[in-house]
Amino acid sequence: MAKENQEAFKLINDPFEGQSKSSGILKALVPDISVLHGWAADPYGNTIILPPYGELPWGAMASKQGVLVTVERLVSTDFIMKYSHFVVLPGHLVKSVSVVPFGAHPHGMSNLGLKEFDSYDQDYDFIDDFQEATKKAKTHNRWIKEWILDCEGQEQYLQKVGHKKILFLRGKANEDAWVHELRSLENDISHSNQYNPVEMMVIATSRVLVEKVVKKKYHIILCGAGSANLAAWMAYYKLKEKGYYVNLAAEMGFLGYAPRPGDPFIFSLKNLPSSKMLTDVVNTLGVFIGGSCNRSIGSLGAGQIDRFGNINSTKISKEIYLTGSGGSNDVLSTAAEVVVSIEQSPNRFVESLPYITSRGDKVKTLVSTMGIFEKSGNNLELILTRYFPDPLLSHPQEAVEKIRQNCGWPLKVSKNFNKIMPPSQKELKLLRLFDPRGYFIGKRKP
Repeated sequence: MAKENQEAFKLINDPFEGQSKSSGILKALVPDISVLHGWAADPYGNTIILPPYGELPWGAMASKQGVLVTVERLVSTDFIMKYSHFVVLPGHLVKSVSVVPFGAHPHGMSNLGLKEFDSYDQDYDFIDDFQEATKKAKTHNRWIKEWILDCEGQEQYLQKVGHKKILFLRGKANEDAWVHELRSLENDISHSNQYNPVEMMVIATSRVLVEKVVKKKYHIILCGAGSANLAAWMAYYKLKEKGYYVNLAAEMGFLGYAPRPGDPFIFSLKNLPSSKMLTDVVNTLGVFIGGSCNRSIGSLGAGQIDRFGNINSTKISKEIYLTGSGGSNDVLSTAAEVVVSIEQSPNRFVESLPYITSRGDKVKTLVSTMGIFEKSGNNLELILTRYFPDPLLSHPQEAVEKIRQNCGWPLKVSKNFNKIMPPSQKELKLLRLFDPRGYFIGKRKP
């Protein structure tokens, strides 16, 4: 990342520590113009946005020509003064204000702290349809034409979304809606003792997190996306059961929340009411995870990984891009320790990464769909220490051979190599409650 961004990133000698320590500095972000959506603004452009704040409008405030603001509602300046503690963008930086109700769709907006407005939840069906459309250029172009080019304005867009869907998303955003939603999904949740490799991986990762939090007295678990997030959520409730309270953190500004079942999205709006603090990326990643006195552990996923724990989440080649770094580089650079979970295959466990998004110095444990790899002492390499049960394999060496065939680097095995216990019924039930539709753990029949 540093090599490819030399025009915007430099390493300099720390002005206080001198040549003994280097610091990375970034070129200032100065856009020509920015677009920002908020809850409300007055005719002068003073704009209300509610926490969690994500990256905050630093880039918007630095825009040379100002900010194009869209809002759910235009309000009076008296209203702005009543809620001045939620104004994050002053009017003198705003170039225009446009009223665009439901403007965050297909994402949602929470009204926590501003009850004069109605929340609306994420539209997962819409997002799924879009993702399916992007798999082929023809269907992608058709989607763009239907939902963007052929929509003359927001009113026509909302007509296409449909009145029933809008009412449904507003109802789904109520604080207790998750209870009713979970009841409606009860018959879809599998109660089988049978489990798949991803479920085993998530449960094993949660166990590792519990062990490390208790042993090293970590205060915060930073939740990555997908299966890594589910593992952190499981660890939270396992630790709570033991009487050990740890804060969960999500980079957009969630801190100290109790995850609700039914929605495995890392930034689920259902978790906002249970948060101890709603803040921004600078605090979560820069202070709570990255501060010099932090006691935090990260639970992250990855696109690819090598034997040293270096991660690629950016690109495979000039033509093939992955999801990007997100906050994982911040976490891997500054957290006290990181546990990575990733489905195992030779294409993902690679000898040499085509691109290094994040260094693996802080990666002490890797959990795959086949086993657990760990660094011990001063050893910089990940070594296989435990393998998962497989009814088709009768001997540990068979498990080792299967793991070796799916590992792109020369596999090293610990002398204390042993089998990990299968998931309990309680663990499976907790995991499936978090992801009843199988977005991350896979769909299965009840």
